[in-house]
Amino acid sequence: MVTAERLSSSAQKTAASLSVREGRELARQGRFSVQDILYDVPGVTAPNSSVAPSLGGSDSQGGGIIIRGIAANPGGGGAGTPLSGSSTTAVYTDGVYEGIGGDYDLQRLEVLRGPQGTLYGRSATSGVVAIYTTDPTFDRVTGDMSLQFGRYSQHRVSGAVNVPLSDEFAIRAALVREGADRGYRNGKGDAFDR
Repeated sequence: MVTAERLSSSAQKTAASLSVREGRELARQGRFSVQDILYDVPGVTAPNSSVAPSLGGSDSQGGGIIIRGIAANPGGGGAGTPLSGSSTTAVYTDGVYEGIGGDYDLQRLEVLRGPQGTLYGRSATSGVVAIYTTDPTFDRVTGDMSLQFGRYSQHRVSGAVNVPLSDEFAIRAALVREGADRGYRNGKGDAFDR
């Protein structure tokens, strides 16, 4: 089920150029950065992770994501021209434009290619990246955790916990911590460091 047309329907019955990535599959593959998540989506180029480290909550709407070769509008001045650098890709997190969100605890990610301004507004000229985080469940306490380690002390720890408080109220919290060394360490100045 996808919500590309603002209503739940099967992906096969949706009249849009659509790619869907399931959160469990992305987590299983260790794909957490923007580049990794959007790597194999046809017609989409993701920026370097140092430019836009996460899908949601970044300072620049769209985070430099290019869909079908249409990048941010450079602007050119004049009447009716969008502001310089305005994004052509809208990013929504749980239905909120460029909402507070992250690239972890994802239920699914939908990429709609082509103009989507009718349903998603002005900044959806090239397309939309719609992020859906995992919803709380009401039947039982659940949790998960993921640890990743790499070169230069690179690490990523993420986890989520779901606690139902009643039949109609539940809390789900998801956290992530990641980091790495800078890649170069100053030595102590002895012969081995020269």
